[in-house]
Amino acid sequence: MNKKPLILRVNDCLKNFLKKTWLGEKIYIKLLKPIWLSYRLPRARKLMSEYGYDILGRAHASFRKHCIPYYCDAGTLLGFVRDGGFIKGDADFDFSVMPEYGSLANALRALLSDGYRFVYAYKFQGRLLEFTVMDPKVDLSMDVFQSEYLDVTRRKLVVRYLRWFKGRDYPTTQDNSALEFQFAAPTGIKELVVHGVTVDVPENAEAVLDDEYGPWRKPDPNFRSDMIPHVESPYFAHKLTEEEALAME
Repeated sequence: MNKKPLILRVNDCLKNFLKKTWLGEKIYIKLLKPIWLSYRLPRARKLMSEYGYDILGRAHASFRKHCIPYYCDAGTLLGFVRDGGFIKGDADFDFSVMPEYGSLANALRALLSDGYRFVYAYKFQGRLLEFTVMDPKVDLSMDVFQSEYLDVTRRKLVVRYLRWFKGRDYPTTQDNSALEFQFAAPTGIKELVVHGVTVDVPENAEAVLDDEYGPWRKPDPNFRSDMIPHVESPYFAHKLTEEEALAME
Protein backbone atom coordinates (compact mmCIF):
# COMPACT_ATOMS: atom_id res chain seq x y z
CA MET A 1 0.00 0.00 0.00
CA ASN A 2 1.32 3.44 -0.93
CA LYS A 3 1.32 5.18 2.44
CA LYS A 4 1.34 8.95 2.54
CA PRO A 5 4.94 10.20 2.89
CA LEU A 6 5.86 11.95 6.14
CA ILE A 7 6.52 15.29 4.42
CA LEU A 8 3.02 15.22 2.92
CA ARG A 9 1.47 14.46 6.30
CA VAL A 10 3.42 17.30 7.92
CA ASN A 11 2.33 19.72 5.19
CA ASP A 12 -1.30 18.65 5.60
CA CYS A 13 -1.18 19.11 9.37
CA LEU A 14 0.37 22.57 9.13
CA LYS A 15 -2.08 23.64 6.43
CA ASN A 16 -5.13 22.41 8.35
CA PHE A 17 -3.92 24.03 11.57
CA LEU A 18 -3.04 27.39 10.05
CA LYS A 19 -6.19 27.66 7.94
CA LYS A 20 -8.34 27.69 11.07
CA THR A 21 -7.64 31.43 11.41
CA TRP A 22 -7.45 34.33 8.97
CA LEU A 23 -3.87 35.13 10.02
CA GLY A 24 -2.80 31.51 9.85
CA GLU A 25 -4.17 31.15 6.33
CA LYS A 26 -2.21 34.24 5.27
CA ILE A 27 0.97 32.75 6.73
CA TYR A 28 0.39 29.49 4.89
CA ILE A 29 -0.32 31.15 1.53
CA LYS A 30 2.52 33.67 1.72
CA LEU A 31 5.24 31.59 3.39
CA LEU A 32 4.70 27.85 3.66
CA LYS A 33 2.87 27.17 0.38
CA PRO A 34 5.67 28.61 -1.83
CA ILE A 35 8.23 26.57 0.12
CA TRP A 36 6.12 23.44 -0.31
CA LEU A 37 5.62 24.01 -4.04
CA SER A 38 9.36 24.60 -4.55
CA TYR A 39 9.87 21.07 -3.22
CA ARG A 40 6.85 19.23 -4.63
CA LEU A 41 6.79 20.35 -8.26
CA PRO A 42 10.43 19.62 -9.20
CA ARG A 43 10.21 16.28 -7.39
CA ALA A 44 6.96 15.35 -9.16
CA ARG A 45 8.37 16.27 -12.57
CA LYS A 46 11.45 14.15 -11.93
CA LEU A 47 9.30 11.18 -10.92
CA MET A 48 7.15 11.73 -14.02
CA SER A 49 10.15 11.53 -16.32
CA GLU A 50 11.38 8.35 -14.63
CA TYR A 51 8.17 6.44 -13.94
CA GLY A 52 5.39 8.14 -15.91
CA TYR A 53 4.82 5.36 -18.43
CA ASP A 54 4.93 2.65 -15.76
CA ILE A 55 2.23 4.53 -13.87
CA LEU A 56 0.24 4.94 -17.07
CA GLY A 57 0.38 1.20 -17.73
CA ARG A 58 -0.83 0.40 -14.21
CA ALA A 59 -3.70 2.86 -14.52
CA HIS A 60 -4.81 1.42 -17.87
CA ALA A 61 -4.68 -2.12 -16.44
CA SER A 62 -6.80 -1.12 -13.42
CA PHE A 63 -9.41 0.65 -15.52
CA ARG A 64 -9.64 -2.36 -17.84
CA LYS A 65 -9.71 -4.85 -14.96
CA HIS A 66 -12.73 -3.13 -13.45
CA CYS A 67 -14.46 -2.44 -16.81
CA ILE A 68 -14.29 1.33 -16.33
CA PRO A 69 -14.70 3.15 -19.69
CA TYR A 70 -12.03 5.80 -19.27
CA TYR A 71 -10.03 7.99 -21.63
CA CYS A 72 -7.00 10.23 -21.34
CA ASP A 73 -8.12 13.83 -21.15
CA ALA A 74 -6.95 17.44 -20.74
CA GLY A 75 -3.16 17.84 -20.55
CA THR A 76 -2.47 14.10 -20.74
CA LEU A 77 -4.48 13.79 -23.97
CA LEU A 78 -2.95 16.95 -25.40
CA GLY A 79 0.57 15.65 -24.86
CA PHE A 80 -0.16 12.24 -26.38
CA VAL A 81 -1.85 13.63 -29.51
CA ARG A 82 0.36 16.68 -30.15
CA ASP A 83 3.73 15.67 -28.70
CA GLY A 84 3.61 11.88 -28.74
CA GLY A 85 4.24 11.77 -24.98
CA PHE A 86 3.86 13.73 -21.78
CA ILE A 87 3.95 17.51 -21.99
CA LYS A 88 7.28 18.84 -20.76
CA GLY A 89 7.01 19.69 -17.08
CA ASP A 90 3.75 17.78 -16.55
CA ALA A 91 3.44 16.38 -13.04
CA ASP A 92 0.19 14.41 -12.93
CA PHE A 93 -2.31 12.44 -15.04
CA ASP A 94 -5.76 13.44 -16.30
CA PHE A 95 -8.39 10.80 -17.00
CA SER A 96 -12.13 11.03 -17.60
CA VAL A 97 -14.79 8.35 -17.20
CA MET A 98 -17.65 8.16 -19.69
CA PRO A 99 -20.95 9.53 -18.31
CA GLU A 100 -22.89 6.31 -18.95
CA TYR A 101 -20.60 4.35 -16.60
CA GLY A 102 -22.69 5.30 -13.58
CA SER A 103 -21.48 6.74 -10.29
CA LEU A 104 -17.85 7.83 -10.26
CA ALA A 105 -17.73 6.55 -6.68
CA ASN A 106 -17.65 3.02 -8.10
CA ALA A 107 -14.44 3.87 -10.00
CA LEU A 108 -12.93 5.29 -6.82
CA ARG A 109 -13.73 2.12 -4.90
CA ALA A 110 -12.20 0.02 -7.66
CA LEU A 111 -8.93 1.97 -7.74
CA LEU A 112 -8.61 1.98 -3.95
CA SER A 113 -9.02 -1.81 -4.01
CA ASP A 114 -5.97 -1.93 -6.30
CA GLY A 115 -3.82 -0.03 -3.81
CA TYR A 116 -4.29 3.56 -4.98
CA ARG A 117 -4.30 6.11 -2.16
CA PHE A 118 -7.10 8.65 -1.77
CA VAL A 119 -6.05 12.32 -1.93
CA TYR A 120 -9.31 14.26 -2.25
CA ALA A 121 -12.66 14.33 -4.04
CA TYR A 122 -15.39 16.84 -4.86
CA LYS A 123 -19.13 16.48 -5.19
CA PHE A 124 -21.41 18.76 -7.16
CA GLN A 125 -25.19 18.80 -6.87
CA GLY A 126 -25.33 15.44 -5.13
CA ARG A 127 -22.94 13.44 -7.32
CA LEU A 128 -19.23 12.74 -7.26
CA LEU A 129 -17.65 15.08 -9.80
CA GLU A 130 -13.94 14.24 -9.57
CA PHE A 131 -11.35 12.61 -7.37
CA THR A 132 -7.59 12.40 -7.10
CA VAL A 133 -5.66 9.29 -6.12
CA MET A 134 -1.97 8.49 -5.78
CA ASP A 135 -0.30 5.66 -7.69
CA PRO A 136 0.31 2.54 -5.56
CA LYS A 137 4.08 2.59 -6.09
CA VAL A 138 5.14 6.14 -6.95
CA ASP A 139 4.03 9.39 -5.31
CA LEU A 140 2.36 10.85 -8.38
CA SER A 141 -1.31 11.69 -8.59
CA MET A 142 -4.09 10.90 -11.05
CA ASP A 143 -7.06 13.22 -11.48
CA VAL A 144 -10.21 11.34 -12.52
CA PHE A 145 -13.23 13.30 -13.78
CA GLN A 146 -16.74 12.53 -14.94
CA SER A 147 -18.82 15.01 -16.89
CA GLU A 148 -22.47 14.98 -18.04
CA TYR A 149 -23.96 14.97 -21.50
CA LEU A 150 -25.48 18.31 -22.41
CA ASP A 151 -28.57 16.71 -23.96
CA VAL A 152 -29.92 13.50 -25.48
CA THR A 153 -27.81 13.90 -28.64
CA ARG A 154 -24.68 13.12 -26.57
CA ARG A 155 -22.61 15.37 -28.81
CA LYS A 156 -21.49 17.73 -26.06
CA LEU A 157 -20.40 17.38 -22.46
CA VAL A 158 -20.96 19.84 -19.64
CA VAL A 159 -17.49 19.93 -18.10
CA ARG A 160 -16.87 21.62 -14.76
CA TYR A 161 -13.49 22.99 -13.67
CA LEU A 162 -13.17 23.99 -10.04
CA ARG A 163 -11.69 27.29 -8.94
CA TRP A 164 -11.21 29.07 -5.63
CA PHE A 165 -11.42 32.86 -5.94
CA LYS A 166 -9.67 35.04 -3.40
CA GLY A 167 -12.08 37.26 -1.51
CA ARG A 168 -15.15 35.25 -2.51
CA ASP A 169 -17.65 34.49 0.26
CA TYR A 170 -17.98 30.69 0.19
CA PRO A 171 -20.42 28.72 2.38
CA THR A 172 -17.53 26.71 3.91
CA THR A 173 -13.76 26.42 3.57
CA GLN A 174 -14.36 23.17 1.63
CA ASP A 175 -16.33 24.84 -1.19
CA ASN A 176 -15.10 25.90 -4.62
CA SER A 177 -16.65 27.67 -7.59
CA ALA A 178 -17.52 25.57 -10.64
CA LEU A 179 -16.81 26.96 -14.12
CA GLU A 180 -18.97 25.21 -16.73
CA PHE A 181 -17.76 24.52 -20.27
CA GLN A 182 -19.37 22.77 -23.22
CA PHE A 183 -16.86 20.47 -24.91
CA ALA A 184 -17.19 17.85 -27.64
CA ALA A 185 -18.12 14.47 -26.18
CA PRO A 186 -16.10 11.40 -27.20
CA THR A 187 -17.84 9.59 -30.05
CA GLY A 188 -16.24 6.44 -28.70
CA ILE A 189 -12.96 5.20 -27.25
CA LYS A 190 -9.98 3.78 -29.09
CA GLU A 191 -6.58 2.44 -28.11
CA LEU A 192 -3.40 4.44 -28.58
CA VAL A 193 0.14 3.19 -27.96
CA VAL A 194 2.40 5.81 -26.37
CA HIS A 195 6.04 4.88 -25.75
CA GLY A 196 5.07 1.22 -25.75
CA VAL A 197 2.14 1.67 -23.35
CA THR A 198 -1.47 1.15 -24.44
CA VAL A 199 -3.97 3.79 -23.30
CA ASP A 200 -7.53 4.72 -24.20
CA VAL A 201 -8.30 8.05 -25.89
CA PRO A 202 -11.41 9.52 -27.56
CA GLU A 203 -12.01 8.41 -31.14
CA ASN A 204 -12.48 12.09 -31.99
CA ALA A 205 -9.50 13.26 -29.91
CA GLU A 206 -8.74 16.26 -32.13
CA ALA A 207 -12.32 17.56 -31.87
CA VAL A 208 -12.19 17.17 -28.07
CA LEU A 209 -8.93 19.12 -27.96
CA ASP A 210 -10.34 21.82 -30.27
CA ASP A 211 -13.00 22.57 -27.66
CA GLU A 212 -10.77 22.18 -24.61
CA TYR A 213 -7.83 24.24 -25.85
CA GLY A 214 -8.74 26.19 -28.98
CA PRO A 215 -5.62 26.40 -31.23
CA TRP A 216 -3.76 23.54 -29.54
CA ARG A 217 -1.40 22.35 -32.27
CA LYS A 218 1.20 24.95 -31.34
CA PRO A 219 2.11 25.22 -27.63
CA ASP A 220 0.88 28.43 -25.99
CA PRO A 221 2.70 29.20 -22.71
CA ASN A 222 0.06 31.81 -21.85
CA PHE A 223 -2.93 29.47 -22.17
CA ARG A 224 -5.40 29.34 -19.28
CA SER A 225 -8.53 27.21 -19.23
CA ASP A 226 -10.68 30.21 -18.30
CA MET A 227 -9.81 31.77 -21.68
CA ILE A 228 -12.25 29.25 -23.24
CA PRO A 229 -15.92 30.43 -23.23
CA HIS A 230 -17.70 29.34 -20.07
CA VAL A 231 -20.24 30.30 -17.44
CA GLU A 232 -19.95 30.14 -13.66
CA SER A 233 -22.41 27.85 -11.95
CA PRO A 234 -24.53 29.35 -9.15
CA TYR A 235 -23.79 26.16 -7.19
CA PHE A 236 -20.57 25.20 -5.44
CA ALA A 237 -18.50 22.02 -5.50
CA HIS A 238 -17.77 20.63 -2.02
CA LYS A 239 -14.56 18.86 -1.02
CA LEU A 240 -15.04 15.41 0.53
CA THR A 241 -13.14 13.19 2.88
CA GLU A 242 -12.40 9.63 1.81
CA GLU A 243 -15.28 8.31 3.92
CA GLU A 244 -17.70 10.85 2.43
CA ALA A 245 -16.59 10.08 -1.11
CA LEU A 246 -16.95 6.33 -0.66
CA ALA A 247 -20.46 6.84 0.75
CA MET A 248 -21.63 8.52 -2.46
CA GLU A 249 -24.08 6.54 -4.60
